[in-house]
Amino acid sequence: MKRYSDNPLRVRLHHVQENKLNEMMTNTSYCMSKGIYSKSEVVRNH
Repeated sequence: MKRYSDNPLRVRLHHVQENKLNEMMTNTSYCMSKGIYSKSEVVRNH
């Protein structure tokens, strides 16, 4: 299984983007339905 921590992405988010990402990650039912388990998956795949 590929681990994102082995090859990190350097991304600097605007504070509004960071706030929205944090808000989205707190909605566990949405994340589970989309197969999102971490912030790095959102940045890399969506």
